[in-house]
Amino acid sequence: MGLMDVERRRLVRQTWVYAILFGTALVPSYGQDAADIAALGPDKAYDLSANWILEQDPRLRAWAAELIAKYQFTGLYPRLLTALDQLEANASEKFAGTPDEFALEAVADALIKADVEVPSYEARQLYPKFPALAMILLSRPSDDNHAALLSILNQAKAGEVWLTSANLLAQNPSPEFVVQLLDDFQIFVPILVFRPGTGGGMSYGDCYRMPDATADVRLPEGWPPIAIYSLQLLKNTGGTVIASGMNSVSFTSRVTNDPNPWHGHITCGGPDIQELRRDLIVQLAGIDDAGTALRTPVLSNITRETDDQYRKEATAILAEQAQSFTGVLKQLQLRGLITPAQAAERLLHMRVIIVQNGLTLPPLADLRSLGIDGQYQLSQ
Repeated sequence: MGLMDVERRRLVRQTWVYAILFGTALVPSYGQDAADIAALGPDKAYDLSANWILEQDPRLRAWAAELIAKYQFTGLYPRLLTALDQLEANASEKFAGTPDEFALEAVADALIKADVEVPSYEARQLYPKFPALAMILLSRPSDDNHAALLSILNQAKAGEVWLTSANLLAQNPSPEFVVQLLDDFQIFVPILVFRPGTGGGMSYGDCYRMPDATADVRLPEGWPPIAIYSLQLLKNTGGTVIASGMNSVSFTSRVTNDPNPWHGHITCGGPDIQELRRDLIVQLAGIDDAGTALRTPVLSNITRETDDQYRKEATAILAEQAQSFTGVLKQLQLRGLITPAQAAERLLHMRVIIVQNGLTLPPLADLRSLGIDGQYQLSQ
C-alpha cells in the first residue's frame, strides 16, 4: 500500500472507527521509547503523528514532526504550520536549549524537508534563535518576504545570514535596499609608512577560533534524531543553494543521534560583511569584478622618501577608491536602481589608519575634498 493510500484511507474513516483506533493503539504509544517510535510503519505513524503534532509534550511534537517528514504525510502539513505558530508564540529570543525550543527546531526541520512554503512572518520569528532555519524558509516563502528580509539584514551579525538576506533582496532590489547598501558600505584603508631601507607587512582577517555558544546544550532523553543546519558560501563548501549571487549562499545539514551534538564544535568566524557588501554593490551595478578598483580592505605600504612624495602616494590610494565608487554610482543610476539625486548625495565611507612607525608625517588632504566621508587615525 502506498503512502498516499495510507493517508487517503485515514481521511475517509468514520469518526467512531478512528476513536476505537485512538483508544486501543495510540494511548499506549505514549510510553514507547525512541527505538519503538522510529520503527513504526506508515499506517500507525500517521495516527500517532496526527495527534502528537499538537500535543503539549514537546517530545511527542518532535517525534510527530519527524514522522510526518519521514513518510511525507501531506495531509498533516497544515498541522505542522499550526505547531510552528504555537511553539513560536511562547518562544524567547535567546536560545536556552529547552524542550520546547528543540520541538520548534524539529517542526521547522520537518517543514524544510517537506518543502512546505511558510509565511514570511512565521519564518522571520525563527531568527535569531535559529538563523539557518529562518533563512532557508525565507528563501521559499508563501508570500512577500521583503520586510522580513530587510529586518534581518539590519540585525545580522553573521556574514552568511546577512548575505542570504541581501542576495534574496537583490533579486528584486528596491531603491531603499540599494541606498542602504551604499550608505552602510565602508572601506578600510590601513597604510603602513616606512623609512627607506626598512619595510614590513600586515595581515587582515586572521582566524580567532571561538567556541560555539551551544556547546554545553544537550538534547532531552528519548528525542528523535536532530538535523544540524549551517549556512556557508557556496564557493567554500558546496551544499544546496538558497541565495544566488556573486557570492552564493548554500546550506548543509547533518542528522545525528548524539545527545550533545555541538560539543567540541568551534567556529573561525564568518566572512566579512563589508567585503560581501562591496561585491553585491558591484554585482548590482553590472560591473565585472576585475573592472573596478573598488576594494575593501585596501592594504597599502609606502616608503617615505619626502613629505611631498608620501602625501601624493597616500592621496592617490584614497582618490582611486573614491573615483571607483563614483563610477559604481553612475552604473547604478544607469540601471535605474538609484536616482541622480541619490547618486549625488552619496559619499564613500572610509576608515583610514596611518601606521607611522615612529615617523613624523605631514597631514593629508581633507577627506571631504576627495569625495570621502571619514577620518584619519594615526597609529605608531
